[in-house]
Amino acid sequence: VVIETETHENCQSCHDCDSDDDKTCLKCHDTKEKPPFDHKSTGWALNRYHEKLQCLDCHSGTRFSKRDKTCTACHNNWELGSFDHKVTGVVFDEDHEENDCMDCHIDRKFDRKPTCSECHDEISWPERVPGELVK
Repeated sequence: VVIETETHENCQSCHDCDSDDDKTCLKCHDTKEKPPFDHKSTGWALNRYHEKLQCLDCHSGTRFSKRDKTCTACHNNWELGSFDHKVTGVVFDEDHEENDCMDCHIDRKFDRKPTCSECHDEISWPERVPGELVK
């Protein structure tokens, strides 16, 4: 096992194997459930979309090193309009469905909803609020 960050120093208590073979891990780990690990301790808390992934979806073998956190590191076939915003609780109307991601997520923070005032001032806001809240 290769321990590359301080955040994983406690792994040695279980991971005493010298193999990078995933089958060795399966002697102790069930693939159906993730081990109880607080991902916030790595400096990148998993949001509600990524927390559903299995560890090996992002990490291969027994190397749990820091990953590239840019969206395109994993989402390399990303096309405008391919993200279903309904899962976030926001439904776009026709005025916003062609927006590029960075038009609204100016600070590249995808874990929070942008506010209308980030693009619109109070005077030029449309009469109806764009998008509907999905509950």
